[in-house]
Amino acid sequence: MIRLQEWIHKFEVGEGTRTVRFVLAILALLALTAVYDLREYRNFSTAEAMDAAQLARNIAEGQGYTTLFVRPLSLSLVEQHQIRRHQRTNDFALLKSGHPDLANPPLYPVILAALMRALPFDYQITEQNITHGSVLFRYQPEMLICFFNQALFLAVIFQVFLLARRLFD
Repeated sequence: MIRLQEWIHKFEVGEGTRTVRFVLAILALLALTAVYDLREYRNFSTAEAMDAAQLARNIAEGQGYTTLFVRPLSLSLVEQHQIRRHQRTNDFALLKSGHPDLANPPLYPVILAALMRALPFDYQITEQNITHGSVLFRYQPEMLICFFNQALFLAVIFQVFLLARRLFD
């Protein structure tokens, strides 16, 4: 059985110093992420982020790969496709029955939809969400998506580190 003094020596001088440095680096990275989330992150600031999130929500709710963000080009393309298929309806552009999204690649919204099915997303806006006047402070679904995106970002950083270590050693 290892004695306390040998255990302390292992982590201060021996092979455990690498483990201690690794754990401290991970904790520092998590602390930096938490500081960013608490001080700087507010809500989705781009239309693309909101579009991907609502597309993922439609997929998670079983409405298919449809969007409420209709673009003029997709409107024209869907209408031409419906006319070529000779489907006689009053809704050639599929505005009432679910307009298919033609602008977003499918992988990210599908992964977000799986996340929305797995985690308890609460779409209700309550008084707790609203603080500074009428400005939405923290919206729970957007925060969960933010945490997920940060986890993906950290995974990519780790993969790039492994690739660089393999290529340049």
